Amino acid sequence: MANVPTQGVFLPAKLNACNFPTSTGAVDSTGTQVLPTGLTPYKVIELGFAEAQALQVAPPSVEQLFEGAYQWVQVDSGAVAAEVNAGLAAYYKLPNPAAPVTALTTITSESSVSPAASKSLFAGVFLNPITPGNWGFIFVGAGRVNATFKTTLGTNGAQGNTVVVGGGAGTFDGGSASTELATTIGLQTVAASGGGTSTIYCRELFYRIPG
Repeated sequence: MANVPTQGVFLPAKLNACNFPTSTGAVDSTGTQVLPTGLTPYKVIELGFAEAQALQVAPPSVEQLFEGAYQWVQVDSGAVAAEVNAGLAAYYKLPNPAAPVTALTTITSESSVSPAASKSLFAGVFLNPITPGNWGFIFVGAGRVNATFKTTLGTNGAQGNTVVVGGGAGTFDGGSASTELATTIGLQTVAASGGGTSTIYCRELFYRIPG
């Protein structure tokens, strides 16, 4: 069952600077004993604009945190590190059916999605680099986030047009002004430009990551 968004959670660092080897975001002074913090795998929090801004380490030129929902996730150890970066798409990596029932779903890069042709496993948007195998927060909808678009857009960017996943290497693509596809995840709040990063709005909460 998906975690319901809550208020109040332990943050081991600024929201878009979390990159920790443990699911709780804390270890003891020896670096070997995991400390309980109340931060649990796949916890979702919802923030208003001012709250998000207060928790942000801003990149040099691009704001990354706005109002919306954010989830504490583990990046799969087999993810392509270059695609686990701010503004790029995160995807589910479902457990092997033969794995123990306790196995968690992890988050991976577009190049590591299986089957490769399926982009329906979209999970959210990375906020910062996270080392494969480590834990951090991703944006999971119900607000705005900055997204990086592919170099040559399939459809010209325009305010109000849709945003679709599957641009390659974690990038997004411009979509239609009127038609939604299975790969549609949001709307362009400003006209997207090829190879650029711009703000998108995702009205839905992408909450179906099991915890």
